[in-house]
Amino acid sequence: ATPEQCFRVAVGFEDHHPHFARSLQWVKVHKRTRDGTGQVVEFKAGLALGYAMTYTLEYEFDYPKGLRWHATKGFKAMVGSYVFTRIGKSRTHVVYQMRIDPGFHVPNFLKRPIAGFIVQSSIKEFKSYIESPEMQALLAGGKQ
Repeated sequence: ATPEQCFRVAVGFEDHHPHFARSLQWVKVHKRTRDGTGQVVEFKAGLALGYAMTYTLEYEFDYPKGLRWHATKGFKAMVGSYVFTRIGKSRTHVVYQMRIDPGFHVPNFLKRPIAGFIVQSSIKEFKSYIESPEMQALLAGGKQ
């Protein structure tokens, strides 16, 4: 996929995120940019043992190079980003970064494995989704 296509999927909060971020139970856009892209977005994510949490992220965009976000509700602190770099005609290198402070103690021996799992599963789910035949057909047609 091209950087432009990756960007469109990454900002497709209501249309795409529930399909590649499988822990999401719902997504609500509270504020949009002039072009209709979600800027303040609320998510409800399922956690282990039937628990769920709701959090709100505010986004900044650098089309088609990437996007950044920070939490405004739900976490003591959370910042993250996607960066899209073209490496071929229809190939893109995607870098996903995220830092979270949940606001409660997490033992050090658990922090790195949990963070690694979140980042790896997020990027793998994004890659699988955008490379699926259904998405490739949709993106080739210029639709989101």
